[in-house]
Amino acid sequence: MKQKYIYTLFFILVLFLGRAQSLKVEHRINKDNSVEFFYEKTEFNTHTIILNFGYLKNTSASDKVIKRVSNKTGKLLKIRPTDSQQQIGFNYSVSYYNFAVNPKIDNDFVYILPFKKGQKMQVEPLVNLGVMSSNRQFIAKNFKAVSFTSYDAVDIYPARKGVVIEIAKSYTPDLSKNFVYHNKMNYITIEHNDGSLARYSGFDKNSMNVSLGQAVYPTLTKMGSTAIYDKSMLHRINFYVCYVNTKDGINLMDLNNYKLLEMVFIDPVFFHENDKAALVLNALYESDFNEATLFQNFNRRQIKNYKKGKLIN
Repeated sequence: MKQKYIYTLFFILVLFLGRAQSLKVEHRINKDNSVEFFYEKTEFNTHTIILNFGYLKNTSASDKVIKRVSNKTGKLLKIRPTDSQQQIGFNYSVSYYNFAVNPKIDNDFVYILPFKKGQKMQVEPLVNLGVMSSNRQFIAKNFKAVSFTSYDAVDIYPARKGVVIEIAKSYTPDLSKNFVYHNKMNYITIEHNDGSLARYSGFDKNSMNVSLGQAVYPTLTKMGSTAIYDKSMLHRINFYVCYVNTKDGINLMDLNNYKLLEMVFIDPVFFHENDKAALVLNALYESDFNEATLFQNFNRRQIKNYKKGKLIN
């Protein structure tokens, strides 16, 4: 049988590049001559922050500090004087990346198909015509993505617990044409607790009902519904999971620009027929799960509230 492919042009991680400054770092000199550094960020996604000290005197602190932060505000570090009677001499610069760099990925995680239990959708391959960032410097590695399709509108749920970090819902599809690829779709990006990112593209913009910073849960949080994006009259949701690494094993301490980074795509394993497996392309799948799969990354309070039918946020 001739294999069917859907072609798509991916503009990856546009949210993370070319934006106005989303992070501020300030310091405070204390009465004991120690110095504390604090951050404040405007976005909900994890930031990797690098403090470079160009000059340090009267302290044994490192001249380069790397921190990964998720909260909107917090303390980065505190440095103490060698001689507590004298102030620390210092100057510093700050650089940051709007994502977790070199996260420790949970390779054993089992995903849930992103539609309601009992709902069926066809899994079709996506062939990438080009993966690029907004500044055309970001390299993508091992492209993997699929499209879940149906002839009817389908409600979409997250395949994994996470936090909404980006929403785009300004696009109105052109139904008068058939398109070889789609590079404009309404989408939601979710960050998982291990630093990986999931993108769901293909929503009806009027159905999207999550907000930035919202915690979302598989089978529980309806993110929106699929839409028809061209004359084929197929409903679809395009889906991929990825994370950001330094290229060629470069140490994070040596990271100084985006050219040293690459996006790595994950081939996720899904719960299917009481087992777990990677998706088979051009096959029909019915969403299902068990408690062990659903409760991955849930804490005890969330599990307890879920079983009582209560909100778990």
